[in-house]
Amino acid sequence: MDECLTLNGGCSQTCTNTGGTYNCSCSEGFALDGDGHTCADFDECLIRNGGCGQICNNAVGYYSCSCWEGFSLDGFLHNCNDVDECFTKNGGCSQFCTNTVGSYICSCSEGFVMGWDGHSCIELSTTKSTTTQQTTVPTTSPVASSSRFQTAQQTSTALMDTSTMSTTDVMPTSSTATVKTTTRYVFGETCFVFVSFI
Repeated sequence: MDECLTLNGGCSQTCTNTGGTYNCSCSEGFALDGDGHTCADFDECLIRNGGCGQICNNAVGYYSCSCWEGFSLDGFLHNCNDVDECFTKNGGCSQFCTNTVGSYICSCSEGFVMGWDGHSCIELSTTKSTTTQQTTVPTTSPVASSSRFQTAQQTSTALMDTSTMSTTDVMPTSSTATVKTTTRYVFGETCFVFVSFI
């Protein structure tokens, strides 16, 4: 009796008739379940990463290998080799491209700096800064060379002896000349002093 002729012997995939009995089996990528009839997906990545050099991707009934960015699969579709990004369009670098394992680096020549995109080189500004130093020359008074002079004025009347003396001081500053005037009035034995600044 061939049990496989009736409902495939209850096997989910392959039924093989033998003398007086039968057995179930599964296709590659599947494993026979504990009931001896059902085939379940077998995760090849659980055993030595499926033989993949970097990434193992399991799927129902099969698996595939893939690589990280900067690498590509070899002819056997398991191992990963470094990709030389600089070989194609200089890696997108505007000046220098240096290949590294799994990546690459752009760089610039002297007088340039790397732009925000990591690929473009921007020329540095060569403008010179000029420092201007201002020197303030004290202003001298247009009066006589002596910074201090005195003028005396005497006034007398028949009723009271009055004398007036004015003293002017010229005080230079950084940009202007300040004039201090002191005036003294004498009436008999009484003296009055007035100070003014111009």
